[in-house]
Amino acid sequence: MLEGALPLEFVYAAALAMLLTQLRQNAPIAEVLTSVQRLCALARVGGVRLTRDLFADHPHLPVADAVGVLHDAMADLGITRIDIDSTTTDTEFVKLGGLLNLEHDPNGEALREAARDLGLWNIRLWFDGDAVPAGGVPVSAAQARQESDADVAARGAAARGAAVAAVESGALQEALARQDARATCRILHDAMHTAAFVTGATPEALHLVVEALVTEQAELNTVQAVLEHAREAGARTVFAHLMAAPDVHERRLLFDVAAALPAIVPVAREYIGNGTWYVVRNAAALLGESKQPAAVDDLTRLLKHSDTRVRMAAVVALGKIGGQTAMTRLESVLFDSSVDVRNRALSIVFSAPDAEATPTTRVQVHEEELTLEYQLEVVAALAYVQTARARSRLAELARQDSHALDVLQVRLAAIGALCTGHRPAADVVLHSLRDDPSTLVRERIQAALG
Repeated sequence: MLEGALPLEFVYAAALAMLLTQLRQNAPIAEVLTSVQRLCALARVGGVRLTRDLFADHPHLPVADAVGVLHDAMADLGITRIDIDSTTTDTEFVKLGGLLNLEHDPNGEALREAARDLGLWNIRLWFDGDAVPAGGVPVSAAQARQESDADVAARGAAARGAAVAAVESGALQEALARQDARATCRILHDAMHTAAFVTGATPEALHLVVEALVTEQAELNTVQAVLEHAREAGARTVFAHLMAAPDVHERRLLFDVAAALPAIVPVAREYIGNGTWYVVRNAAALLGESKQPAAVDDLTRLLKHSDTRVRMAAVVALGKIGGQTAMTRLESVLFDSSVDVRNRALSIVFSAPDAEATPTTRVQVHEEELTLEYQLEVVAALAYVQTARARSRLAELARQDSHALDVLQVRLAAIGALCTGHRPAADVVLHSLRDDPSTLVRERIQAALG
């Protein structure tokens, strides 16, 4: 009854305020779980954007007090907006409740850090004065960036001329040699719309452009423009980094950047048949973000994938694309062996006629626990991210000092990745392992170095 009488935002606000109050009052766990389950049920209806200004004047009397609780919590912490996706999990709702109950933070840095550390993939927090939410980049904001002719002209002929000269004189190669990500990104950005860009935008250079965003917080628009101008080569580079990202924060950032690239659709379709489940799930999620009907057939094939996580991603992606064809395909999933997949498909099919697509919804795609399987897959992916940072990460893994069997497997995989994608630069690391205490490591090094 309440849901039918009130806008979804206010129903959400009331349910979230109930959870906040229960956590503050140390309510019985059964009551807290009931509130979390209610929020999860609301999430299945669709994503929502909760803005502080919307709740400043709350004319809906039935929930006025509850909405006031949420408004005051957001104001106290400097949060202007909360984006909650349709795939938000119960754990994420509990984490959100805990964050909103933190003490006032004058500059918001502690809360931003907490949001990143908790890995809230499906919930985005926007703070006063922020252009992007904590933990990543909104797809809608990145997609809104379109470089106009005026933007190109504003960079000036001098900057373009200097960039072209940097490519032709070898200055770009020098930047690559010293792994200067910012300089590489700047040169390629200023060389766009010239023949020098085609020459300079090598795989190595594009990898460094992505590194400039991840490790040096280079400006998003600059990185996005270079990657978009590189077309499929740029999209393929971001996807490679996404597969090797070590934590939720970095994966969130790279996923959003990838989703905003027009060329990501053909790249994602290339990975649909990949043998690694989380790579396929990333590809499915990106196809869903594209909202292109042409991706429906690819996603339909994934509805019969052996991994439940992939099937779930395909279901949500088809729901994002929408349309009669996608909904018809989803009906075949109503007999899936997984109750979670069946329920997700059911909620999408039955809510589709009345649901409006929201630009902030995301796919729950990167909640992998650090299982051995996942660690080995990430290590293997690092072989194809040929940067000093990736090489350093592999070296650390290869040099781990432990006799545990799982650690040994990771070490051997890291050595293999160094041999596959990072020689001769990795030879110093490999030679340092010649006298390793592990017989298996010594044998692997001997086979690699001869």
